[in-house]
Amino acid sequence: MIRYSVLIAFFLPCLNMAQDMNQLRGEKFSHELQRMDLYGIGAPDLQAYYDKLTYYNTTDKGADIVKKMANNLQQMFETMTNQLKKVKGAIEQHFNDFSTTPQNSFPQCCKINGTYNPKFRTEVLETNACISRSFTSNRFPNKKIEDVMKENYQNNPTLLWQYFGGSDGTFLIFPSHRFSDNCVSYDPRSKQYYVATAANKPKDVVVAVDVSGVMGMRSNHESMTLFTVARMAVDDVINTLNPNDRIGLVVFNNTASKPPKCHRSQLAKATTTNKEMLRQFAASWTFGGQSNYSEGIKEAFSYFDINETKSQGSSRESIILFLAASNSDADPLDVIKTENEARNNSVIILTYSFGKDINSYWKEVLTNMSKQVKNDNSYGQIKEGTYTHVEEDSLVHSKMASFYEDLSIANLGDEPVFSVPYVDKRSNNTGLITSLCLPVDISGELVGVTCTDILLDELLSDITNFKQGELSYAFMIDGQGRVMVHYLQPTPNAITINPDPIDIYKLETSQEAKSMIESMKRGETGNKTFEYFRTISRGVLEYEGIEVRVVEAEYNWRKVPGTNFSLCVVLGKNDQQRRLRQNQELLLINGNEVFFYHRLDLNSKRTQKCREYDRYSTKEHSMVMLTSHAFETPYEYLYQKETQTDVTMYTEYLNNVVEYQTNRYLKLKVSYLFILFLFPFIVSYHRIGIHNAFNFV
Repeated sequence: MIRYSVLIAFFLPCLNMAQDMNQLRGEKFSHELQRMDLYGIGAPDLQAYYDKLTYYNTTDKGADIVKKMANNLQQMFETMTNQLKKVKGAIEQHFNDFSTTPQNSFPQCCKINGTYNPKFRTEVLETNACISRSFTSNRFPNKKIEDVMKENYQNNPTLLWQYFGGSDGTFLIFPSHRFSDNCVSYDPRSKQYYVATAANKPKDVVVAVDVSGVMGMRSNHESMTLFTVARMAVDDVINTLNPNDRIGLVVFNNTASKPPKCHRSQLAKATTTNKEMLRQFAASWTFGGQSNYSEGIKEAFSYFDINETKSQGSSRESIILFLAASNSDADPLDVIKTENEARNNSVIILTYSFGKDINSYWKEVLTNMSKQVKNDNSYGQIKEGTYTHVEEDSLVHSKMASFYEDLSIANLGDEPVFSVPYVDKRSNNTGLITSLCLPVDISGELVGVTCTDILLDELLSDITNFKQGELSYAFMIDGQGRVMVHYLQPTPNAITINPDPIDIYKLETSQEAKSMIESMKRGETGNKTFEYFRTISRGVLEYEGIEVRVVEAEYNWRKVPGTNFSLCVVLGKNDQQRRLRQNQELLLINGNEVFFYHRLDLNSKRTQKCREYDRYSTKEHSMVMLTSHAFETPYEYLYQKETQTDVTMYTEYLNNVVEYQTNRYLKLKVSYLFILFLFPFIVSYHRIGIHNAFNFV
């Protein structure tokens, strides 16, 4: 039977709203609906028409579905990667022409006054790029880079931001917009996308911070104490890390201490939750007493499990960032020798100092700590670090946050790096995005990172909209087994804060799924049939709860070429799609067109237009708006500028004037839905004088 929930919303205004609402009892309301059903909507006639329609059942092959999805994603990634390579090539070609002093080529981002753009969910200027500087900026891009970004944007309207972060701290972004009122507040080198691209090897980082009494002295940066400067530096280091990395914190004076609970005994994945807990620990610090380097470095080494450090080999980088502001009570070199030789000399030590209280002797000690001068190479090759005394206290945070520049792990390849999904702070309501980035190098030296952003909701539209039946679904993970999209998670566009990554084992809990998941993580192709627990909503999930069924299903998985992502399509046994057969009898209105595409401003047909709120409307036809999901490849059409030719083509297709092959961009089922299902409703509307309804597909 037909459901009337939407239709009721249209016809309720027909009731006499002036009468006392207390007299509108259930019985009277029911009588009005029955009368409306029989005489207003013509439901019996409509039901008789739908009963005559015939359907057929289809069961698509999972291997074919997952292959098509993977190929669509591959095509989109290849397009964006090629455009990103154009920007990279332009930077490498013109880098030597970059100015060493600020020019007037680009406006400063902090002074941009744009107009609201629904695509970016913020105010932008699409006519030019803008630039943001850090305290250390000394190379400024020229217009050649902007020209390439503009060309990319014109050729691919689905692109979001395109930007270049230089190794000197300069930041160029197109389109331009104001993301901060502070003209020197943004340093790309401390951002996750930059670090993940510049040094894409997973890192285990322990930060050890001196909190002796000297930290209460004033710094040479805005009258802050050294203590405040140190906490800012720790916060910036935390910000650079992504969930592929792990982190630990140590503070020391006469003794050393670590965060409470599990963060005391082991490194924590750099997730949003763990980062916040470590920030809270940093906020609780106090300063006082004398400094003891030996206590600090010993506690820092305790984070690195000896057996794990030996077994992981070169798959992860183990690093200690050691920040001191005063002289020590004890020489730590023997401690470093004992602790690191037990770990095959696998830990790198980067030492930093600031303030005026450290004398030349202890600066030499800090240098020797980084070089690990007492360690024996027979236990493993010593990985020498660096020592830096930061004269300008305002630069402590940027120097420590760019610690990866002092390691021999710079990424100089030409393969794109995908960031962990995150919520973009530059604009509102975009949901989760991911950044696609490439490192930029000149003669083997990293000079920056260039990226473009992708809305995860668009990227994964094929997956989130996949529907074979009630029991079927699709999901995607990355090479670490982290879930990118799954029906048990909120949709990407509904997420407003950075989420903690979810391991696929949390959602696919069947024992039989383990071998499949490991195969997906290895980037293999395969299929397997087994039973699993399917969670199904009884209605509106928040109010009506769920039920769980044991379902037999076929799993088909495949890697997305050129990425570290893997797709899986799950088809429930006997799950089929019912599709309307073609060439069935239609209900028409005197043989005329029923639908107009909603862009009446581009419609070449003569019609009497009127205004409804701020939009064109008409009473002569019903209007239809298509969402991006009505197209075969949604992401390609979401932000395309529609032309009069497009509007004519859509209108003819929806009115069954042209065949499917002529308008191959729309999904075939869109035409069937309109021609065989919505036509009768619209015919009924015309017969009873109701025209001006918008329909969304």
